[in-house]
Amino acid sequence: MRVFDPNGQPFPADKYVFGNVVGQKLLSIKRAWMTAVLKANGVEATYNDVANLSPESRAAFAKINLHVHDLRREAGSRWLEGGVPLHTVRDWLGHTSIAQTSTYLSGTQQTQHDAMKAFDARLQPLATGAGSGDHNRSQSDQGAIETTNEIAVGPDPVIN
Repeated sequence: MRVFDPNGQPFPADKYVFGNVVGQKLLSIKRAWMTAVLKANGVEATYNDVANLSPESRAAFAKINLHVHDLRREAGSRWLEGGVPLHTVRDWLGHTSIAQTSTYLSGTQQTQHDAMKAFDARLQPLATGAGSGDHNRSQSDQGAIETTNEIAVGPDPVIN
């Protein structure tokens, strides 16, 4: 985030983060986007005499096939993978429905594996009886339940 002007003074709140060096609104970020994409892919951008990308740079950019809108998709997917609830991702992306948001997001097998692992970890206390969740029982009731659990644990019952 750009917070200081060229003289080192803080920008006021009405200046643009993705503006020019003095915080004014840019007419277009197209050239900056294309240059950044080329540079990230190891291509040195060249320009023609009117400051547009040269035909060679434009061809290289077209081969990369990355669009500004792809950043929204990536951000939404990362938020979801980071544990942000889907309805919050929907709100942050400015969508009106979860269905619209779902078309944007892409999960990975690793994401699915991590989600199942976290789910299993939450279930483990329930499976061992440590997380019954009933905190309103008296001590004697809890003791009776623990004894019952101890008796019930053993080999699988035989079903005829």
